[in-house]
Amino acid sequence: MPIDVDFTIPFPPKRPPDAAAAEEHAVQWLSSHGLLQSPEQKQYFISMRVGAAAAFLYPHSTGADLHMAADTIALTALINDQVDSSSNQRAQHATEICNDLVTLLQQNRPARPVTAIGSAWCTLWPRLADGMSMAWQERARRHLSQFFSAYMAPRTMLTATRYLERRRILSGLMTWLDLAERTSHFELPERALNTALISDLFEETVKLFNLPHDVFAVEREEARGEVDNMVLVLEHATGRPRPRVIAEIQSMVDNAGERFLELESHLPEIGTALALGPSDRTALASYVQAMRDIVRGNYDWHKQGTARYDPKAADLAIASGYEDTRLPHRAPDPPDAV
Repeated sequence: MPIDVDFTIPFPPKRPPDAAAAEEHAVQWLSSHGLLQSPEQKQYFISMRVGAAAAFLYPHSTGADLHMAADTIALTALINDQVDSSSNQRAQHATEICNDLVTLLQQNRPARPVTAIGSAWCTLWPRLADGMSMAWQERARRHLSQFFSAYMAPRTMLTATRYLERRRILSGLMTWLDLAERTSHFELPERALNTALISDLFEETVKLFNLPHDVFAVEREEARGEVDNMVLVLEHATGRPRPRVIAEIQSMVDNAGERFLELESHLPEIGTALALGPSDRTALASYVQAMRDIVRGNYDWHKQGTARYDPKAADLAIASGYEDTRLPHRAPDPPDAV
């Protein structure tokens, strides 16, 4: 089973104290907006522990900040599962949801949603924006618009390079880093955010965040007919057996971790080159720590028991009406040229 595969994540684990509270809040919040429509769907969502993921990704957050993060992650998980539906009717509804959200994100005070998820978003955004500058709010809305727009793009098998480019957006990693600023109450100055070093650190974070997930999720996603998974990308491109592909991905994660640590050692140079003051240097250190926490938290959340990627949990998801029946396996479309 891919969940038994181990990866070297070069950041120490943290034990979030409020994971249970975050999980309970996220499920209650979704239910209050009518987004979990039966006790069975609620039970399946509880088994995924999506709300608790917030506590792993943001281990220093508590109270209202943590609850807001949990609600955000839970809502995006719900949207993702709607998008990945095999039902034409649900797929059409997913497009309506994403269009609704992109339209609402053009407004700093969103109003007039046309979907239930859009209505939930209108109550969530003011909590996200609370206390943050207009510059941060504009950046966060831009990243969220890119995130939801990516869900509407055609899904075809890509090359490994093109796939990682797609995952930069589709994983929501930019949004999760924006959320780290919000939950920890700091903002990284744009001039620091736009440096080559932060960009390079982000690229390694993309690999550390996504590649272990792809191994853990491959059986579940393959059964649903999905193609956004590095295991499937490499199998299709090389014809190598799955154990060899997984070993290759483990090496990719090793290299990304080593590269991250090497890049991180140059952080003081940014502070000097940009003449950052003490508070901005602290924000810079906090931003890179958030990269570490998000990577480590995502890995530990997968390893410590979520039904989200467990093929055995598919029957519960289907029986509850949360998901459709499994798709028959089909040969993927050929990869695009690099």
